[in-house]
This record gives sequence, structure tokens and C-alpha cells, in this order.
Amino acid sequence: MLYYKDLIKISNEARGVKDDFIAFEQIYFNPSEKVNKGLFVLVSRNEYNENEMKEALYNGAIAALWPQNKELPRFLPNHFPVFIVENTLAALKLVLKDYLKKRKENRYDKMTKFMLFDQDKHNDAFSTYDKSVIEDIDQMLQVLNAVDESEGRG
Repeated sequence: MLYYKDLIKISNEARGVKDDFIAFEQIYFNPSEKVNKGLFVLVSRNEYNENEMKEALYNGAIAALWPQNKELPRFLPNHFPVFIVENTLAALKLVLKDYLKKRKENRYDKMTKFMLFDQDKHNDAFSTYDKSVIEDIDQMLQVLNAVDESEGRG
């Protein structure tokens, strides 16, 4: 399972409550997805609006990975953890790489579920760099799924 302490390592700045043992059961992009103890990842797109974060909060987000070039919504509770990074996709790639390493070493008992990409939707919305990072993340997710299946956790 991913924890606050895993994410604080990759963030430029963090806001909200600081607790190394906050656990994230799910990491996701789609704010309308119903989650339990979710880390909402705001992808740096031009069409962002505050309703995405409101919806993510309503649907189970307990923290967010946030791009530093986007202003935080004023309605966020002061205690709500926000990990501010230069590029959310690049940061997510680092988190996933570390998570995969720890999974292979059997350092996690419980799994964090990654609910990230809708292949049909992300093709036009991202830059060439972002698409490359997405491909890397997709490959790491495939490896992670293979590790989980080989251990009977899939």
C-alpha cells in the first residue's frame, strides 16, 4: 500500500495534515470514480475546472497530487493533504517505479489499486512528452499486474 511518506519524497511542497501513515487504497485520475481512501491525481490540462476536485472529494479522495502551475481551489479543507509537484505524470511515474520496486521485494502486504488511464480519452489531451510518460506508466502497470498475478493477488 502506498503511504503519505512515499509521496512526500517526490513532492516540491505539501499542504494539509502531515501523517506518514495515511494509506492510499486507490490512485486515480477520473474524479467521478467512486473510491475508498483515494489519491486524486490532477493531470496538467488546460481544461481543468474546480468541479473536478469537488467531485473527487465527494467520491472518496483523501488527498491529491497537484501540479504547481494550477491554483489550489479555495474550498479545499485546510487538513486535506495535497502533494504539489512540477508535473503530475512525471511524479506519478516516480511513485509507481518505487512502488513496483517495493512490491517485487514483497515490502507491501496490502495493494494500492491504480485506476489511471482511459486509452480513448487521453490520446488527444496530452503533449508528446506526457504521452511518452503515460506509455512508461502503462508498461510499469503491466509489470505490476504480472507481479500481482504471479503471487495470486490479481
